[in-house]
Amino acid sequence: MCRLVLLITVSVLILVVAVDAQSQDVFRNNPFNLTTAISYSLPVTSSVSLQLYDITGRNIQTLYKGKKEAGIHRTMLNTSDLPSGLYFIRLEAGADVVTQKVMLIR
Repeated sequence: MCRLVLLITVSVLILVVAVDAQSQDVFRNNPFNLTTAISYSLPVTSSVSLQLYDITGRNIQTLYKGKKEAGIHRTMLNTSDLPSGLYFIRLEAGADVVTQKVMLIR
């Protein structure tokens, strides 16, 4: 079983999305303002794509694209030039894909 975890840190809260063969669980809500940290754990070295999409599915920003070693990684998301609204963060690592909605509140 391959497990891919996406952690989004919002102030002192941590949003965890865990995807495996059986389930997808969301543990906390995640409104954020301007800047947030996106952390993710890779079980094996993988080609990674971390993208931000708006509600219409338009790719707004590529946060990372390249190869990452197994382990925990962190990327900062700065949304100072974006309006409030619902966005989606999509993490692709190898054959695994995790998409998480996030709410930007000004």
